[in-house]
Amino acid sequence: LENVERRKRRDPEMRVWDRVVRLGHWLLALAFATLYLEYRKFPLHPYAGYAVLAVVLVRIAWGFLGAGAARFSTFWFHPREMVRYLKSAWSGHAEYHFSHNPLGAAMVYALLALLVTNAVLGLLAYSASQQLGPFGARVPDAWEDRLVAIHTWLGHATAVLVTGHLAGVL
Repeated sequence: LENVERRKRRDPEMRVWDRVVRLGHWLLALAFATLYLEYRKFPLHPYAGYAVLAVVLVRIAWGFLGAGAARFSTFWFHPREMVRYLKSAWSGHAEYHFSHNPLGAAMVYALLALLVTNAVLGLLAYSASQQLGPFGARVPDAWEDRLVAIHTWLGHATAVLVTGHLAGVL
């Protein structure tokens, strides 16, 4: 759906994202793949979850403190711009964006929100079942089943978004 004229011109490749974003992206991909594919492995799943949370928190901080395309302000779009971009992309005339396009930006925000929310839910579930983690015994045992169910559902929803992200990149 990308503008094919740009590809035909063979514009030079430019590195858009800095090392912090690139390293964080691949660490996040590795950690998420580990915790999603090895969800029954203990303590691998919680440790991978801690890694996801750490990388996402660094990325969120870097989105405000970093430079250039790493800043969230460089890819913040109004929903109308997202709809307009989708229509133009669908017709084969998507405009070029140096950083994320409007749909890519929406995916970034959705993934970050789901990952941080699910990591916190995982910490709460871990505390309810094992009396471990940063919340220790402060989470009632009665919450465990509900927390685990929501945590599992959000994990699958995140996997769907990751699949959408990969499809968008391809």
